[in-house]
Amino acid sequence: MLSRALAFADHGVIEVEHLPQAVHASSRPAAAGPPVALADVRASVRDFERDRIVEALAQAGGNRTRAAEILGLPRRTLLYKLSKMRLSQE
Repeated sequence: MLSRALAFADHGVIEVEHLPQAVHASSRPAAAGPPVALADVRASVRDFERDRIVEALAQAGGNRTRAAEILGLPRRTLLYKLSKMRLSQE
């Protein structure tokens, strides 16, 4: 889809009109409901990060060094996040 859009784009800039019609329809903002609050977005990101850390620890058998490698984080960063999320006991 992107290669097609790039072929029709002027000067390498892809505009909405270069994308298939199906994408146009799905890119319109929803008419009903207020925008998502920033707090909700932050909570979602925090929950997502917590879930990924818990999954990586389970996959690594509790080995924090290996979990950090799985996550692509420095070990020190993982330890900080574990402390901040109060997961250091788990």
